[in-house]
Amino acid sequence: MVEVIVQRAGLQTSLQDQGRRGYRQFGLPQGGAMDLQSAALANALLGNEEHLPVLEICLIGPRLLFQGSGTLVLTGADLSPQLNGRRLDLFRLFQVHAGDTLSFGKARSGCRAYLGVVDGWQAPSELGSCAPYLGGGLSFVQKDDRLYFSEQQTSLRQHARLRPPILDLQSQKLRAYPGPEWAFLDESQQALLLQQSYRILPESNRMGYRLAGTKALIVPQVELLSSMVLPGTVQLLPSGQPLILHRDAQTTGGYPRMLQLASADLNLLAQKVPGEEIWFEVVGELG
Repeated sequence: MVEVIVQRAGLQTSLQDQGRRGYRQFGLPQGGAMDLQSAALANALLGNEEHLPVLEICLIGPRLLFQGSGTLVLTGADLSPQLNGRRLDLFRLFQVHAGDTLSFGKARSGCRAYLGVVDGWQAPSELGSCAPYLGGGLSFVQKDDRLYFSEQQTSLRQHARLRPPILDLQSQKLRAYPGPEWAFLDESQQALLLQQSYRILPESNRMGYRLAGTKALIVPQVELLSSMVLPGTVQLLPSGQPLILHRDAQTTGGYPRMLQLASADLNLLAQKVPGEEIWFEVVGELG
């Protein structure tokens, strides 16, 4: 077993997997990696099963000291990773040895990177997932924590020519389906929602991304019962501005559900930072 010493924790560094399934009926959020595609890709490049734990690194990366050897890979955002001060390529397997240090610098594109290891990180689990959540016993990685993974390695040459599908992190367009309350907006308000850009606000987090458009929408004057919501549900707040629910979102809500993001574009949203702008594009109808 390889021990990894967390010399610097970074911002919200955490062990994540594909989330907690089957507990929404009890009010427990799904959780899991914000960018599920990049997390699954890290495992795929290593030959792992996609649900195994990876290390999610958000914007300001940690500094990790390795006490043994292993094979790793980084996917998702480019946070200027360096191994012993030398630049690392994303989506390419690399090896570490005892005494090596992995660190991160300036965010060049995106904001969440995923560090995978052969056979996944050793991680405590609650209700079938290692994902931290409010009220749970699991937490974000802290300075001086010890992380562990198997000493097994895989061939670097075996994966040298892989060309994995990668998110276009520069895209500003989020594809969505009409939500259950979409028809509550008249045609002019629907057009306004789709024709203006929205800026991501600093109040955004793992539960939801708050947005601000130049013109607020007119909120439908209807009384709604609290209804089911999902990661990717776009609600219209009383302010007339949208809120996009994300991985740690609640399971029910009382605001109108105007849109539902395509799952791939929810991953794209996870790579956006406050101040960036996005657009909505309706691509179909809900069944």
